[in-house]
Amino acid sequence: MPQGLDNEEDSILDASKYIYEPITGEGTTRMLILHNGACEDELAGDLEMAKLADYPPWKALSYAWGTTTVYSRIRIGTRFIRISTNLEGALQILRQKHGDEYPDRELRLWIDQICIDQENVQERSQQVQLMFSVYEKAERVLVWLGPDRHNLAERAFYAIHRVASLTKEQRKRLRNEDLGALLSPLELEAVKALLD
Repeated sequence: MPQGLDNEEDSILDASKYIYEPITGEGTTRMLILHNGACEDELAGDLEMAKLADYPPWKALSYAWGTTTVYSRIRIGTRFIRISTNLEGALQILRQKHGDEYPDRELRLWIDQICIDQENVQERSQQVQLMFSVYEKAERVLVWLGPDRHNLAERAFYAIHRVASLTKEQRKRLRNEDLGALLSPLELEAVKALLD
């Protein structure tokens, strides 16, 4: 798994940078068709124009860009788009999980860092106005918070599910009591880590 580009790779990337085709038409954006592959394989895909009103189902990815001083890349055709290492990690995991579940089905994603030409200020402004529709009409919105190095996510989501499944009356009572009466210290720590 690349840990960022070195100077030589950075120069190669600049020389083979992906050239975005202009977006035309109202309600139109780009979608990434992420190619299948193993987690450690090079990230690759295609970008296609997408009129949101009649485009096949897609998933929208929400994530933290992470550091902007260390980058990786994704190959689009024979060219490359620079992406943050945090996005690289998200795409590797998504591609692996999708490939395991649907080996013969394309994964369509909307990701701001890839689907919007970040160097085109006018396009960025126009596409930001479309983002509500992109997320609202998505088949699913995926959230990437980063790798779960301490295996806390399952415990945190279990605890959140327990609180969410309480009746209205139980939740009202819970406001007046200590949350620690319902959740274990490990569950509370996991939820805190998730929210941090």
